[in-house]
Amino acid sequence: MQLAADLHLHSRYARAVSPEMTLPNLLRWAQIKGLDALSTGDCLHGPWLREIEGHLSPGNDGLLHPSSELLTASRQNLPEHLHRSVRFVLGTEVSCGARSTDDPRGIHVLIYLPDFAAVHALRASLTAFSDLDGEKQGRPALLLSPRDVLQRSLAIPGAHFSPAHVFNSFVSLLNAVDGHTRVTDAFGDLTSELLGLEAALTSTPAHCRRLSQLDRHALLANSDAHSLPKLGRECSLFETPTESDFTYDSLFSAINRRKKSPVRLVGTEEYPVTFARYWLNWCSHCQQAHDAPAHGTCPVCRKTKLVLGARDRLAQLADRDAPARHLPFVERLPLLQLLTTLAGRAEPNDEITRLYHALIGNLGAERTILNETEPEAIARASFPALADAIIAQRAGRLDFAALRHRPAPPVPSADQLPLF
Repeated sequence: MQLAADLHLHSRYARAVSPEMTLPNLLRWAQIKGLDALSTGDCLHGPWLREIEGHLSPGNDGLLHPSSELLTASRQNLPEHLHRSVRFVLGTEVSCGARSTDDPRGIHVLIYLPDFAAVHALRASLTAFSDLDGEKQGRPALLLSPRDVLQRSLAIPGAHFSPAHVFNSFVSLLNAVDGHTRVTDAFGDLTSELLGLEAALTSTPAHCRRLSQLDRHALLANSDAHSLPKLGRECSLFETPTESDFTYDSLFSAINRRKKSPVRLVGTEEYPVTFARYWLNWCSHCQQAHDAPAHGTCPVCRKTKLVLGARDRLAQLADRDAPARHLPFVERLPLLQLLTTLAGRAEPNDEITRLYHALIGNLGAERTILNETEPEAIARASFPALADAIIAQRAGRLDFAALRHRPAPPVPSADQLPLF
C-alpha cells in the first residue's frame, strides 16, 4: 500500500502563518487532502509543544496518534468517506546562520525527533541560542551555524536532520544571497549524517539530479504549509507492506537507507515550479518574479537589483546537462488552485471554495481526485476543462505557464453540481 507524508508545515505560532493552523484543523485537512502522515511542525515552541502533548499520544509505532477528542473534533461534519488514519511525526524548522552566528537568517533546516523526551532534550540544548517560547517563534532563529545545529541534533538518539527547500532564493542552503555552493561547505565532516534534502517548491528531483554533489542525498517533498489549503501541495510517497509496518524508524530508514526497512520511498508529488514564488528572479521592492537577466535591474520599478531565482541558481551550480537517475515525481497544482486558475482568478473566492468542498464531498479526498478518479466522473461532477487539466497533470503534459494565461471557461456554482 502507498502512504503520503507531508513532513514540513507550521503552526499558528510561527510568523506569517494562518491562525487556523491548529491541531483539529490540521487533522481535518489531512483527511480532506488524503494524507497519511504529518509533521507536527514547530515542536520546539513551548506553547505549541504543550498542545501537542495534550492531544497526541505516542504509539507502539513511534508515531503520534490523535486523542479520541481530537479525532472527533476533526471529523465534525466531515463526510464519512473522507475519514482516514493520520499519524504525526515530531518535527520543526529552524533558522540558523549562513555565514555568521550573529545573523541567524540565512539557512532553514528541518529536525525530526522520536519522542517528547527528545524534544525536551533538544530544547535544553538550544534554549541559550534563541527564545523558544516567544510570540511567533514557532520557527526559531538560532544563533548557531548549520553544522552546530546538526551536531546538537545528532546528540539526541533517533533524531534526523535535513536542509529545507534547498533552492529558496533567500533562506536555503544553496541560495545565491548568502548561501553556499556546496553542501559540504555548511556541514563539513558531518555531511554524511544528513537525512536527505528537501527539494520543495523551487526545484524538482530532475533539477537536483543535475548537481552531482547531491547524488548521495535522498530528495524529499513537503508543503511548508502556512495555511490549511496549502497542506499537501507537495508530499513524499512511501510503499509499505501494511499500515503497521509504517513506523518512525522504518519511515526514516526508508529515506536515509542506512538500515533495512520494509518501507520504501517511491516518489514525490511536487508543486509546479513555474507557479513557485522564487523560481524566476525576484524583485524585493515590487514583490514580484521576473523572467529577466540574473542580477539585472527590475524591469518594472527599475530601482532594485533582482535576486537570483531557483532556475538561474540551478543553472549556475549544475555540472550536468541532463539529470541523473531519480525517483518518479509528478508536478501538479492543488485542486483549489487548479479551480481558481481555470476560473481566471489569482485567489479563490467564496464560490470557488464552495465548489472545491462540493467536489470533495462528491468524489473523495483531494489526492484521490487528482490521481485516481475517472475523468468522466470528474467532468460530470464539475466541468470538462477541470477533468482535462487533471488528466493532463497525471500524464505530465499540462503546460502550467500557458494555463496561467488561458481564457477562463464557464465554471458552475456549487449548487449546480450533481449530488451522487
